[in-house]
Amino acid sequence: MHRPKLVFKISKTIDVDVGLAFRTVKAGGIDFRRCGILAPHPDLRTRRLTRTVIIAYTKRFYREHGEELEKARGDFERTWRRTSKTFFLLAKKLFGSGFPPPGTYTCSPSMWNCNTRDIPHKVFQIFYRNEHPVEMMIHEMLHFAFYEYVYRRYPHLKHTKNTYRLWELSEAFNTVILNSPEWRKRFGTRRQPSYPALRDLAQTMRRRWIRSRSLDVMLGGLLPEKKEEVPVHLRVQSSRLASASRSRTGSRSAAAGVR
Repeated sequence: MHRPKLVFKISKTIDVDVGLAFRTVKAGGIDFRRCGILAPHPDLRTRRLTRTVIIAYTKRFYREHGEELEKARGDFERTWRRTSKTFFLLAKKLFGSGFPPPGTYTCSPSMWNCNTRDIPHKVFQIFYRNEHPVEMMIHEMLHFAFYEYVYRRYPHLKHTKNTYRLWELSEAFNTVILNSPEWRKRFGTRRQPSYPALRDLAQTMRRRWIRSRSLDVMLGGLLPEKKEEVPVHLRVQSSRLASASRSRTGSRSAAAGVR
């Protein structure tokens, strides 16, 4: 079975859409407007974040910082090439073969520190000034593996794939696995903090995992059973982010083959 391939692409279009969508998002106890939009861009703190302002600011940023974004793209690509083999070995040990599923995934360095993902279209972002990109890469690729496992094991969840509860479980799952001794040792990563609102859930899942080493036991009774309303931060990742990722406007790419 062929392994997934990860390509690295700079996209102004995606950043425009993410900036517009995450102006008002709060999830898991995190205020993405404050932490993801305003913190890395203090010039915006005194401005009303209208559509016109976000679009103009993003275009100017790409004109003035395009070389920095390109450097981040290249650095991320090289980091993944050094990391991918270990990631796929550990993912296979955790889930079995075929996780994440084969296909082409896209990582886009972003001017925003929101680190979005689009599960159906295999797209994710990493803040371009992230000093530990390996942590974000394995975090995001682990999400793709988790969702695929859940969809195969519990097919009914394919019809509710972007529910808030499933998003919560995926984040808590990542906290447990990425903080396990084996994963931290193999990647040399720091301890990964949980979303503030998900700490209790992560602790519950961690206790189950330590006791059983079974994904089904870890997730038992926690998965959503019926369709729920899709929050805005998940809607954008499956619609606007997806459409932006398909656009060639303002994008440059380079492939990092995984063999």
